[in-house]
Amino acid sequence: MRSKAVSLTNWKRYLDYKNNPKLIPFIKSRGVDVFWQVAQNVHKYHITKQPSLTMVIHENAPYAISIPYKEYFEVMEYSLSFFESIEDYGKCKQIYDWIQLMKSKKRTIKKEVKKLI
Repeated sequence: MRSKAVSLTNWKRYLDYKNNPKLIPFIKSRGVDVFWQVAQNVHKYHITKQPSLTMVIHENAPYAISIPYKEYFEVMEYSLSFFESIEDYGKCKQIYDWIQLMKSKKRTIKKEVKKLI
């Protein structure tokens, strides 16, 4: 079986529905899964201090999104605002806690890595 090559694009191309109204149907149908998966992965990559996160958002999309380390907070805030807009406060609380952990200077990375495993 041959693998499929995928080009990279900035995360805003597929997730910034506020500035790109063409994304609204996609976000309405798959937004919960996409934003939750993105938030979880950003959290994991931030803990392990990975320089960037690359993800395929949809199996038929011609691009994979790339999120550089310096934009992790922006993506987390964007995910939080999405879940606030659909009133899923359970996921809002979890994402909020992750953001606070990411901002915390005293976080214990070893404990967080153990939780991921």
